[in-house]
Amino acid sequence: MDTFKQRWWIPPPQPDESLWSVLERAAAFYRRTPHHIWHALIKDGPAVAGSIDRPRPWVLARIARALGVSASAVFQCRWPDDPWLVRSQDQMAHCPLCWNEDIAAGRPVYLRRAWAHLLKMQCTVHDYPLLPCHPQWAARGDCPFIAPAFTPRESAVFRFVDQFAHEICARAFEGKPWPAHHCVSFEQTRKALILMNYRTDHRQEFPVTYEIAPTYFLRFGIRGPKFSKPVPKHVSWSLFRAIANPAHRRAALWLLACKVSTTMPRELHYRHFRYFPAGPPGFDVPVRLFRRRYASRFPRNADDGLREYWQEPVDEPPQHAGIPPSASFVHAIRHHWPP
Repeated sequence: MDTFKQRWWIPPPQPDESLWSVLERAAAFYRRTPHHIWHALIKDGPAVAGSIDRPRPWVLARIARALGVSASAVFQCRWPDDPWLVRSQDQMAHCPLCWNEDIAAGRPVYLRRAWAHLLKMQCTVHDYPLLPCHPQWAARGDCPFIAPAFTPRESAVFRFVDQFAHEICARAFEGKPWPAHHCVSFEQTRKALILMNYRTDHRQEFPVTYEIAPTYFLRFGIRGPKFSKPVPKHVSWSLFRAIANPAHRRAALWLLACKVSTTMPRELHYRHFRYFPAGPPGFDVPVRLFRRRYASRFPRNADDGLREYWQEPVDEPPQHAGIPPSASFVHAIRHHWPP
């Protein structure tokens, strides 16, 4: 007979909540880490515990006993190992509007499983972009979360990227045909999407997506990683699943949409967004020094980087946006950098 007698004095599992989110809330309440709560839960267990996403039945029974709910309520929180989902332990996408509504209604904030889809970039309730959350999100209490007020032009960028992600998802996981208005094949687009946040050259420290650094508020949802790993020898979809930050995935999707889609409006191209806002006199001095110091660490050319991902010559896409596709990042922002 199991002698487990722990009791977690936290609210029960919420609709569409994962087990990892429940552990995060318990860890924040008792000022521990989720792994500490997990090891205390499976201590002196009768058999193998399984993983946090898919624990064994005796672990589910202990969690239900600790929460004071039925085992069926905990069973619904299990996390399937689907290729279109990130691991629950790595999930960091959230909608600040949903969390602010939870706080206003007196409910606990929690991570929805609907936010863990790799290629769904918008909240289905508020049509608001999913943003990366702080690692200590469960310990904030009743403090409201920041929800940037994006301009209509920035919101149009988020919606277009989400539409492009839906097209990739429909072709990859639903078997639907690849849209004819894309000038690059799906296989090439998929491979480039996997490797966009990795380095293509051992002499560079920044991936191609790090150059996607637009306006201030847009950086909340679109930016590349400051430090990335080199491109591995074996390319698989698990590399893209390892990118938990939705801003990094959205940066790769935005850059690919600009190169692949022939129906993209010109005003939504990433080159039409400023990299650095206007500053006081002398602001250009540190920018110029930074660029000269780290110029060799940035990708030479976005189009050349995409060809390295595809590993085969690709025809130049049509100039549908009125911008030469072969123009480099440096030439595109030359008017922002002092000579």
